[in-house]
Amino acid sequence: RRGSRQYLSSAGDLISHDVTDRLFVIFSHHTLATMDNTYDPWGWWSPRRDGDDVRALLLQHPNVIALVNGHTHQNRILPHPRPSTWPRPGGFWEITTAAHIDWPQQSRLIEISTTPDTVSLFTTILDTDAPPQTVA
Repeated sequence: RRGSRQYLSSAGDLISHDVTDRLFVIFSHHTLATMDNTYDPWGWWSPRRDGDDVRALLLQHPNVIALVNGHTHQNRILPHPRPSTWPRPGGFWEITTAAHIDWPQQSRLIEISTTPDTVSLFTTILDTDAPPQTVA
């Protein structure tokens, strides 16, 4: 909340306070779909949260623009729109990228461009251009 001039309560109510807005890109290892381990037999980490809980939390903050992750070793981009019943439209993008150990080896470049009324995300997959038998 420190970098959000406005955010939404868990009920979807708009809350405002006087701080400078900042854009946030969140990084995690797991995708939202693979955040599913809520098993805690000893109650040490209770309550456990899953991907739906994390999605709901991120949607409360209009200046969260992306969640970047891996785990599945697949390149994929998914939109997570805010519910139409909430007072603030928008949402965030989940950008999942493969690992450098995968073949073919690829990296992902993420660029953010802003204007007074628009935030744009550009992603580019970069392929390593080296024969597989190259000696270092």
